[in-house]
Amino acid sequence: MKKSISKKITRIVILIVFFSIALLGSINFYASYKQTLKAAGIELTGCANITTGIINAEELFKLTKDDSSVTPSVNEQLNWTVDHKPIFSTHYILSLDGKVLASDQHLKDIGLEIGSQVALPKEALTHLMQGHTYYTSLYVVNGEERQTGYAPLFKDHNPKNEVIAINAIDFDGQVIRERTWETNKGTLVVTVLLPIIAAFITFVLVKKMIQPIRFIQKQVENVANGDLTHPPLKIETNDELQALAQGVNTMVQSLKTLINEINQTGTTTTNNAQELSASAEVAHQAIQTMNTNINQTSDLILNQTNLTQQADQHLNQISTHLNQMDKTIQHSNEMAIHSYEHAQSGQKIVDQTLKQMQAIHENTGQVNDIIHSLNYKSREISQVISIITRISSQTNLLALNASIEAARAQEHGRGFLVVAEEIRELSVQTKEATQQVSTLINEIQLESKKSVEQATNSQKLVDEGITFINETNQAFNQIANTAQNTANQSKQLTNETKEIKAKMRILVEEVHHVSQLAHQVNETSQQTGQVSAEQIRVMDEFVLVSRNLSIIADQLKQSIQQFQIK
Repeated sequence: MKKSISKKITRIVILIVFFSIALLGSINFYASYKQTLKAAGIELTGCANITTGIINAEELFKLTKDDSSVTPSVNEQLNWTVDHKPIFSTHYILSLDGKVLASDQHLKDIGLEIGSQVALPKEALTHLMQGHTYYTSLYVVNGEERQTGYAPLFKDHNPKNEVIAINAIDFDGQVIRERTWETNKGTLVVTVLLPIIAAFITFVLVKKMIQPIRFIQKQVENVANGDLTHPPLKIETNDELQALAQGVNTMVQSLKTLINEINQTGTTTTNNAQELSASAEVAHQAIQTMNTNINQTSDLILNQTNLTQQADQHLNQISTHLNQMDKTIQHSNEMAIHSYEHAQSGQKIVDQTLKQMQAIHENTGQVNDIIHSLNYKSREISQVISIITRISSQTNLLALNASIEAARAQEHGRGFLVVAEEIRELSVQTKEATQQVSTLINEIQLESKKSVEQATNSQKLVDEGITFINETNQAFNQIANTAQNTANQSKQLTNETKEIKAKMRILVEEVHHVSQLAHQVNETSQQTGQVSAEQIRVMDEFVLVSRNLSIIADQLKQSIQQFQIK
């Protein structure tokens, strides 16, 4: 189901107006609520300040001193406030720390009683201690919304004295909401009615404005159905709709002219297409005959080309084999030269190795002699150590005897006793040192013996290495001679192969030239055949197009006959 433009525009206008008014109404309601809350707070603080006078100053002072005997009297005084002004819900007195000292009979309705603790805001206490009133915003006490106004209670009701208690009066939160609703009721009603009125006015105006569009739509539908006999549109709105109507009129007139021209052109096209089709069929038969002759000539040339290409391929294969043979011979020659060079290098290395082995042989002999000499010296040192050990033992014995004699001499031999003791200690230390040196010399002699054995074995291995190097030197001489002979033979074979390659290259070029000529002739023949085949294909398409053109011309005449222009 299609929706009219007027309904769509009306819906959009309703949404815009409703959103705007709803936004303004919400802002207005919130501002009114804040003003009502402020007015209620001022009213609460004013009443709390005024009603301080109904409380007996002496009883109030006793009440702050926890004298409960005056509580019933003060409670009765507080009942007066709500009884005479029912808009208030509760009247009670707080201590400076938030404790309920006295209250009217309505305090129990919110779940509080005398002695209960009330959460007193710090900001409120600060204002009250400075002698100012204070009111709160809405807050919840046991599920009930409240607003409280506070006024300071001075000693003897004299503002010059200190604050001894707090006078508190509550508003029910529902009263504030009802006041706000009463204030904004009219505005909310207008908020609901105004979009409806705006929608009705918009619908009427839009429907009147789009009436010309219906006329234009009807004219376009007539053109779509092939009816061009209707009179031009007459719309005078001096806006885009008038321009659109003029454009539709121009389109209809242009369409009439186009249909007349197509009708005339279709008849001429049909006649020309029939003549063109007949001529194309004659040309098609002639081209087919020429194409048959060209194909026969192309087959003969193709056979000749194939034979020439086969000969060219065989010669190329022979030339390739010769090139490979030449590369192989050159590679063999290079390998032989490299072998000869490597053999000479190896021979030089062997000579150097032989010299180094001989030097190692001489050094090994010298090392062997040094180790023998070291072993001999170690034995001599061992003998000296034995002598030192015996001397140390004898010295120790003499020191012991001297100590005994010094002990016999008592006071006269005390100095000699000290010297004898020092000599004995030196003897002991000398003995220990000689034992350590003896141990080290034994280890040196053992290692020297092993070194002599290793040096002897190394000298034998060096002798064997010299023998092997001499044999290797002879083998390198034989390899060098053989490699030189191989290089000379490879060089001679390379020269002969180059002469054969030169002659074969000339023969290959001549056969390849003949093959290229035959290939060019074959390509020319094939191109001619392809051109001929393409001409046949084009003529087939041309015949088909001419026939289709005739059919299309007839269909075009039938199509434009559905338009009524007279």
